[in-house]
Formats: sequence, structure tokens, C-alpha cells
Amino acid sequence: MNDRELYEEGLLMDLEKTKTLIKELFELLDKTEETDEGRVFYPNRCSSCRVLDAEKLGQVLIELRNTLED
Repeated sequence: MNDRELYEEGLLMDLEKTKTLIKELFELLDKTEETDEGRVFYPNRCSSCRVLDAEKLGQVLIELRNTLED
């Protein structure tokens, strides 16, 4: 295997690891629990007290989720 092939193989391994981490992130964010009263909630979340950052964070999460669907 030459240097280019090794480099490309490393990139593919990095890509697969990144996709796995993104999938694990959304598994955590999509997890729901139920209170004793029957109310369903999401115990894990990403948030920001800055409105513009929260909007950007939401957009980033949408785009990340879309990478899993491709």
C-alpha cells in the first residue's frame, strides 16, 4: 500500500468514527423518560442561554442529523 492509499484508508476510518459518534450523540438526545405522573421528557439536551447561539446550535444539530440519513 502506498502513502496515498494509507492516507485515504485513514480518512475513511475517521469518517466512520465520526458518523458513529454523531449517531451516539443523537441516541442520547433522542432518549426519553417518563415521570411518575406519565409526562414524557428528554433528560439530555444541548442548549445555550444566548438566543443566536441557540439558533445556530439547532441548525448544526439538524445538519448533523441529516448526515446520518445520507
